[in-house]
Amino acid sequence: MASINRVYAARLAGLVVLGPDGESVGRVRDVVISISIVRQQPRVLGLVVELLTRRRIFVPILRVTAIEPNAVTLTTGNVSLRRFAQRPGEVLVLGQVLDTRVRVNDPELPQLQGQDVVVVDLAIEQTRTRDWLVTRLAVRSHRRLRRTTVHVVDWQHVQGLTPSALAMPGQGVAQLLHQFEDQRPVEVADAIRDLPAKRRTEVINALDDERLADILQELGEDEQTELLLKMDTERAADVLEAMDPDDAADLLGVLNPTHAEVLLARMDPEDSDPVRRLLQHSPDTAGGLMTPEPVILAPDTTVAGALARVRDPDLTPALSSLVFVVRPPTATPTGRYLGCVHLQRLLREPPAALEMIHPGYNLLNGRSATDTSSIARSACGNRLTCQTWSSPQAAADWATRVLGEREQRTCENCTKTQTTPGVGLTPVIQEEYETKLQALQELVTGAKPTTVANLEAAGSNSLPITRGVIEALRDEPDQDVLGRRLASEAALSSVLEKALLLQRTLLTGKKEPNVAANELAVQAVDQENSALEQEINNLKTELELRRTLAGNSAMAIIQRHSTRAAGSRGVFEGDTTRDRLREVQKPRSGTP
Repeated sequence: MASINRVYAARLAGLVVLGPDGESVGRVRDVVISISIVRQQPRVLGLVVELLTRRRIFVPILRVTAIEPNAVTLTTGNVSLRRFAQRPGEVLVLGQVLDTRVRVNDPELPQLQGQDVVVVDLAIEQTRTRDWLVTRLAVRSHRRLRRTTVHVVDWQHVQGLTPSALAMPGQGVAQLLHQFEDQRPVEVADAIRDLPAKRRTEVINALDDERLADILQELGEDEQTELLLKMDTERAADVLEAMDPDDAADLLGVLNPTHAEVLLARMDPEDSDPVRRLLQHSPDTAGGLMTPEPVILAPDTTVAGALARVRDPDLTPALSSLVFVVRPPTATPTGRYLGCVHLQRLLREPPAALEMIHPGYNLLNGRSATDTSSIARSACGNRLTCQTWSSPQAAADWATRVLGEREQRTCENCTKTQTTPGVGLTPVIQEEYETKLQALQELVTGAKPTTVANLEAAGSNSLPITRGVIEALRDEPDQDVLGRRLASEAALSSVLEKALLLQRTLLTGKKEPNVAANELAVQAVDQENSALEQEINNLKTELELRRTLAGNSAMAIIQRHSTRAAGSRGVFEGDTTRDRLREVQKPRSGTP
């Protein structure tokens, strides 16, 4: 791919930086330029590159041999690993220049004359001397309208792009926050750490409390204290409420006791009480290091449920490494402690195939794989899965009864593994038959009206029961025999439909990325799918046998009787008197 000699700086953010051998070095996080006090064309000095270790280093622009749409290639792999530190005269394009207000005196853009505009992006271009210069600026109106037009202006027609203007307060941070949207809190913390104090304060003021709390927890104590002291009391209290209690306690522990007490008083008592308990312990003791919000699960939680809980990105690695098992209630410190399970133990435990029902069910219904909520019948649409089972747990319960399950226990001096065998499909068919027969008899006898809901309860999707069937069955002399046969076929087809849906759900859950990457999980799904396939084949054989026996002797007798009855209704019964018409037409004696 051909190298590019003109590019917009904001488009470089996030691009992969490759060495001359094609190996990844890191990603571009910012562009460093020089802006002189005198009016000189800004020069590009280099790139801020984030290594795989999250350390940010400076790479001179002369080390860049090619800029392509998907990567930046360096001329050499020998780069300085010294952490990036901004020097006097250096300006960060993404961190400082974007969202700066300037003025444009371009004669070709009279509509922008005398108006403040906001810098959206900078165009940098390579010259013949291999230097990169800022040649154009993309600007828009500072009013955030839905259809704001972006104009590209030559740098010579822009006024206000100076070091003193960049140091003025009140600069926007919309573009900078947009760069932070897809980054983790630890990455944003590293980026904020490298910003000038003025921009750091503006970013902190623009972030919401939850996001700011996550970022503060990734900073050092000195940096946390500095940022917290720059906030007003109400904002600082809201941010502390959003932080984890142990992190909030560590931060308040290094503040002035008077100031810390003021912040605790402004916090909600529900959030401040755990922090006060932690502050009673010395930071060097076990009490000062612990947290009142560990990962707590009930004894009936599955391994998949525990892994989904610790996969929460809001949990720190230390919290997610250990899961505590207690009896309800699970809120600290009320539940009875039963034991704890390390994350490594959960990962090494072979997962049950039925735990794949939840992701399979959700994927078939277009939801997140970890969603546990029910689906209303009105919102289900034409999807058979949610029409059959209203929630992932309902599908898992039906699968557990048919296929069985294996339970892993965390108690001591007890059986670690408990296996519950499945009953198969035969008992389910018998129960379904009794339900269908009762619903059918109530419709035939008139105990229930022939509404849509009642007809659906008596039939199945593949064998629907209509009002015509009910009326015909009422007129049948062998109503009982035919009704039982119809109920049996409806029950068999209904269970077969559920079994096929369960098979589809298992195969879909097998394709979920976390499941597909686990060889043990794939093997478990294949094993259960094989057992389910055998059950389905048995049902198919039974159904075909019933269709074959549909022409048995009993049915043949009924059909022959019906044929004779229908034929007898077509026989013409003649006059009992022979030649009655001819005798009537003869002349009578004595008639002239």
